[in-house]
Parts: sequence; structure tokens; C-alpha cells
Amino acid sequence: MSRKEVSGRRPGTVGLQRIFHSFWYEERLQVSRIKEALRKANVVAYALWRGKFAFDIEKDLKNHEAKL
Repeated sequence: MSRKEVSGRRPGTVGLQRIFHSFWYEERLQVSRIKEALRKANVVAYALWRGKFAFDIEKDLKNHEAKL
């Protein structure tokens, strides 16, 4: 028996596995970059929202104290 028969692989499948592996690796890498960018954008948006929200609370407190 030859090595190919012992391994159980069909001839020519190793090249396809490499192609598909690199394709899926690139896809995962691209998705992780997009996820990272979205996460950063969400963090910035949340921080801006919190900052505005905190500013509004401080403004309301000052207005309330001024009325007293």
C-alpha cells in the first residue's frame, strides 16, 4: 500500500484544504477587525452618551438648587 492509501485521504485534497483554510482564516480575520471597530465605536458612542447624560443631570441639579 502506498502512503496515500494508508492516510485515507484522496489525492489532491491537501491543496483544497489549504485553500479553504486560508479562505476561512482570512474571513475570520476580517470579521474580527470589523467586530473590533464596531466595539470601539460603541464604546465611544456610549462614553459620549454618558457624558451628555451626566452633563444634563448636573445642569438639572444646578437649576434645581438655583430655584431653592
